[in-house]
Amino acid sequence: MKDGSFYEGEFNDGEMTGKGYKYDKKRETEYTGDFVEGHYQGKGVLRCRNKYIYEGDFDENMKHGYGELNEFKINQNYKGQWYLNKRHGQGSQKYSDGSVYTGDWIRDKRQGHGELEYSNGNVYDGQWRNDLMNGHGFYKTFDGYSYEGIFENGLPVKIATKLHFELPEDKKFEIYEGFSNQFKIIVKSFNEENELFIEENRTIQLLFGFKTDIADTNKYENEVGTEFGFSYVPIQLLAFNESTKFKFDSYLVEENENLNDTFIDVKNSGEMNQTDQSGCKTVPQGEDIVSVGSKIFEQIANTQNGEALFNNLYVDSVQIPKKIEELREPKTKTTRKSSSNLPKVPSIGNKLSPDLTKFHINENSMNCVIIAEDISNPPIFGKRLRSSYLDCVLYLKQLETRKSSSRNSISIETKS
Repeated sequence: MKDGSFYEGEFNDGEMTGKGYKYDKKRETEYTGDFVEGHYQGKGVLRCRNKYIYEGDFDENMKHGYGELNEFKINQNYKGQWYLNKRHGQGSQKYSDGSVYTGDWIRDKRQGHGELEYSNGNVYDGQWRNDLMNGHGFYKTFDGYSYEGIFENGLPVKIATKLHFELPEDKKFEIYEGFSNQFKIIVKSFNEENELFIEENRTIQLLFGFKTDIADTNKYENEVGTEFGFSYVPIQLLAFNESTKFKFDSYLVEENENLNDTFIDVKNSGEMNQTDQSGCKTVPQGEDIVSVGSKIFEQIANTQNGEALFNNLYVDSVQIPKKIEELREPKTKTTRKSSSNLPKVPSIGNKLSPDLTKFHINENSMNCVIIAEDISNPPIFGKRLRSSYLDCVLYLKQLETRKSSSRNSISIETKS
């Protein structure tokens, strides 16, 4: 041939028919297999230099029937049925990122029923249309999140967009300081129509602290801004671990200059479980000692049927927030009787100290806030739910109660 192409093989009536080999100079392809009147027809292997190799059925030079296409230049592979050069019917496609789709195809698009296993371990099994998840399907992530329902254009119908606290109607949420005053929090996944979105194992975290007054220009130690327009000073939100039986009235707390340096040492002969029956996860710090602090002891729960349940929560040994300017003032030397002295707070009937001005409701209570955040990683369907917050009132122990409880010790009896 004039362009450098050539054919070697069988002929019939002057036409390339039967078994043969053809090199196409213009397309830089090589074909070995069946020919009918000069066309690739039947079984054959088509190679394109540095791009791909196809082995399977042909009809008039087109991939048609069953065959395997290995696109080594972009690291993709398809094995299945073809129709006029397009993936059509049943087939399995491996993508360059390691994801694998197995199921129905219509004219080169995923359509019908199929399963897509993502490279990170996520799986979708259900209906497809125009290359997107569409119809009834089941989606599960590698870390346990799952949703079963109707999809449209790649996303669940009426997808969850925000978090919502479940509370009794017309009732103000109140928290009382102390281990014996345990409470629970329920956080739900809602869509924009304020309907519960049924899903499993979305990871939700609770944050807790003293809520500051927007109008107050004073800055407080460890003050944290929020997306809601207010700030808060974090304090410890603890959870009773059902795997261990505690017997005590209050913790012994070391008083430190910085709120983040406050810690509680709990002696135990064995490790504490990372997830207790309350549904909250804790972070153990070593085999013999568990340090509980605002940054160490996290309250995290996974949704079940669209709800995250936090049981057996409590607040104890509260540190009173300090203004930044107060921390910079020279401190007078004081004598401490023991390392277990508790932070000083105003007693009932005493005038409130200046650092409580923007927090107090009355002489023994403070404005607080609980914030729920979606910390699922990676974000579910590429986006995290909008956070939500709950205003509440924290009633503090009286000073005399604090002094009495500070003399008690902690004893732990591990369940067998």
